[in-house]
Amino acid sequence: VLHGLWPQPRNNVYCNVPKRITAKDKHHQWKDLPNINLEPETFELMDVYMPGYLSRLHKHEWIKHGTCYGTDANHYYHDALTLAKEVDDSKIGKLIKKHIGKKITLGQIRQAFDRVYGVGAGKKVEMKCKGRLLTELWINLSGQGDSLSSLIRNAKTRRSKCRQAIVDAKN
Repeated sequence: VLHGLWPQPRNNVYCNVPKRITAKDKHHQWKDLPNINLEPETFELMDVYMPGYLSRLHKHEWIKHGTCYGTDANHYYHDALTLAKEVDDSKIGKLIKKHIGKKITLGQIRQAFDRVYGVGAGKKVEMKCKGRLLTELWINLSGQGDSLSSLIRNAKTRRSKCRQAIVDAKN
C-alpha cells in the first residue's frame, strides 16, 4: 500500500501551509485538517492502494508533502497512486504477495526491481523494517514524467540497514 510521495529534499515540507494547519498536522489532528476536494476515481484508487486514507492519512500527506509537489491534490494523488498501482501490478507486487507470512530479502526485492525497471533499479530501493517485519519499501525517484523506469533510473541509490524481513500478513 502507499504511504506517500515525498518531494525532496527532506526538509521540503508544509509549503505555503498556515502555521495553525501545520500545528494540527504535527499533533496528529488529521480529522481537523481541511478537506481535500478529490475526484471520485482518486478515492477508488485509495480504497485499494492507500487504505490509510480511512484514518485521514491522505490529509496529512497532502498538507505535509503534497503541497510541495507543485500540482494540485488530484494530480499529486493521481501520480502517487498510479505509481503504487504499477509496482503492485508488476512482478515486484507478485513477489511480495508470494512471500506473505514468509521471509523476503533485500536481494530478492532488488533483483525484481532490476528485472522490471532495468539493471541498477534495485539499488534505488530501501527496505524498512520494524523488528522482524517488513514495514515499507522506499523507492528513490528523480525527474519528471510518468515513466517509473526513468524516474528510478535518474534517482540516487539508497542504503538499506534491513536486509531481510517477514512480509506481514496484515498488510
